[in-house]
Amino acid sequence: VGHMHRGDWLVEPGLHAPTLRIEAWLRLLGDWPAPLRHDARVHLHLGSADLGARVLMPRQRAVQPGEDAMVQLVLDAPTSAVTGQRFVLRDQAGRSLLGGGQVLDPLANQKRQSMALRQAKAAALALPSPAEALAALAAIPGFEPDTGWFARCCGLTTEALTTLLAEGDLVLVGNSAIARTRFARLGDV
Repeated sequence: VGHMHRGDWLVEPGLHAPTLRIEAWLRLLGDWPAPLRHDARVHLHLGSADLGARVLMPRQRAVQPGEDAMVQLVLDAPTSAVTGQRFVLRDQAGRSLLGGGQVLDPLANQKRQSMALRQAKAAALALPSPAEALAALAAIPGFEPDTGWFARCCGLTTEALTTLLAEGDLVLVGNSAIARTRFARLGDV
């Protein structure tokens, strides 16, 4: 117990994946007095964690009050998160509520990806069940989701992932899942 701190998680060892970068949907409060600028410093409240973070916007465009946006949160310290988890953002001082949102990819890639791919992944990860999300991810042209990444994003045990793969219409190639229809088209090429 003495090693536990505010914001720590107890997880199965295979699911332990602390992150410093989270892809998320954000809604800025409608009565917030100014746009939220790219690279703004904020306080992120995620679970019981209270962390400093920077908000990165696609194309470095500001988020207007009342607006939704897909953003990346770059954290000052590693934490755990899962797809679908809700969060709250406060200003840099931690006093005023800015807005909130939902985690899409808790293990967001630092490498640049096309906006179309980021949006397709975000839409898939926002689906209500892991089965729907994995099927949608596996159907994205040119993207083969790594099943280990997906399991850690959704907090799925090895057994749950195995069941999901067996019940889905997917082909497993190495650690990557591909929609069976897409895999069949690859064989025709």
